[in-house]
Amino acid sequence: MTDESAKPDLEHLAWAIDQRAEIQRTLLALYEFVRHHRPPRRTEENYVFGYLIRAAFSLWRAVFLAETFRDDTEIYTSQEKFLEKVITDNAIGFSDDKKIGIGPLGTYLENAKFRLSKAYCLY
Repeated sequence: MTDESAKPDLEHLAWAIDQRAEIQRTLLALYEFVRHHRPPRRTEENYVFGYLIRAAFSLWRAVFLAETFRDDTEIYTSQEKFLEKVITDNAIGFSDDKKIGIGPLGTYLENAKFRLSKAYCLY
């Protein structure tokens, strides 16, 4: 990249690294828990743990997709690109999420909120 404006923002990169480290510590704690405990006998406990794992994954993925502020036009354009990709290829991957932009970010954040809410209600 020769254009200075196309280079990643250093402040954002530092933030992203810190956030990924935080969520990785959460994932490690969940992993340690599952390795050192027998499977729960109660279905609710299984669900709570599953919700926590999926919430942590969603937050981990969201950090990689969090970029600088985008205006409504850019968000709308990314939504169009997202739909086009899913319809034409019948698939979407992380590299697509990253390339498309902010559209998928909300999906991961909302999923994390939903999973945490469900875990809280069951707990």
